[in-house]
Amino acid sequence: EIISKIKSKKRPQFIDFISNDIDAEVLLHLDKAILLDFVDIIGVEMFGKMLSVLSINMIVDVLGDFPKDFRKEVLEFIQYKKRLKVKRLFAYPEASVGRYMSFDYLSVSSTFIVKDVIEYLRKNTKSEVRDIRNTEIFVLNQENRVIGSISILDILKLQHQDIITNAIRPYPHVLNTYDDISEAIESFIEYHLQIIPVVDSNSQLVGAIEINNITSLIKDEAAKNLLAPAGVFEAKREGVLGLAKARFAWLFVNFITASSAASVISSFEPLIAVFAVLASLTPIVASVGGNTGNQASAVIIRSLATRE
Repeated sequence: EIISKIKSKKRPQFIDFISNDIDAEVLLHLDKAILLDFVDIIGVEMFGKMLSVLSINMIVDVLGDFPKDFRKEVLEFIQYKKRLKVKRLFAYPEASVGRYMSFDYLSVSSTFIVKDVIEYLRKNTKSEVRDIRNTEIFVLNQENRVIGSISILDILKLQHQDIITNAIRPYPHVLNTYDDISEAIESFIEYHLQIIPVVDSNSQLVGAIEINNITSLIKDEAAKNLLAPAGVFEAKREGVLGLAKARFAWLFVNFITASSAASVISSFEPLIAVFAVLASLTPIVASVGGNTGNQASAVIIRSLATRE
């Protein structure tokens, strides 16, 4: 936030001063123009190394607005395995589930017994994949397709020699890599899930999408839907002048319509002069009309959001 508020002329000096101490996650909150200034000062190699400490989804988030050539140049300085996964996500369309999916999920074969699952969990605790925020384990058949899931809590209730297929339950929803991200948002809301498996065109598991991965997207969409009707979404970070520019067109339209209404009223001036009580009704009609419009728009927006 501090960097964003510094004037563009003085920004390079400030970035150069703090570049050695800045936390990599700060990059997630910087606009594209500021990131370009940052890269110009520290260089592409250092920028790539800073991104290396971030998660795969964070790297995609930072580089998402940049051209392919620039992304390719930066990715050369990111660890090989992580680079391949980042490229896989960038291969999917921008608004697709595949772009936002994660590789941090748990899956086991349907042939496993409880002892095998516990050993699998023990091994994965030491790897970069293991993030036990998700207690759900996807169970796959021989074709690598999701046939259900089992929680770690359920595993602890079973005997070591029990077959896990006896305890799995069907997973309520599965997403495809090319599904629109809006469908993922609706699925999280409808099914009250924390993580949803993502499959390819052959229905084989290729990843998972966590609600944590799209929380910021949900907030951005909510802000956009709220501010766009007022024409201020793009200018919300540009200060008072930016807001004034964004609102001018809307205010001008409002001025024209109000002037039209005034001209219509003025045409009845002789009648109003005779029946002065009519003049007192003018603000009432305007007020009721405005309130009715606001209520109608609120009901319509809510109905669209809840699909009622």
